[in-house]
Amino acid sequence: RDVERSRGLGDVYKEVPTLRADLAVSDLYSYYPEPPIDCPLGVFGGTDDQTVKLHEWQAWQQHFTNTITVQPLPGKHFFAKEGQEKLIQDIARFCLDSLPSENIQSA
Repeated sequence: RDVERSRGLGDVYKEVPTLRADLAVSDLYSYYPEPPIDCPLGVFGGTDDQTVKLHEWQAWQQHFTNTITVQPLPGKHFFAKEGQEKLIQDIARFCLDSLPSENIQSA
């Protein structure tokens, strides 16, 4: 809510549902250390993102026992809207590649 009131950003904040949801969640989140999770993780980020840098994507590795997959995609911070079709294809490929081979049925 402080963002909403600061420097006239209220109108922008109300018009960007994704940003609004992100900020609402971040207000409620508290980090506490847990053991690493034993599952695959795909990290997707925009190559032109000025907010989150590549080394920050890679920082997710500390929370997982498996090696994470970092997949840069063309775009900025909200790249999912800019390259939605490629993102969907890459997520589907990541999920299929992450399945143990005995779980994959031939078409």
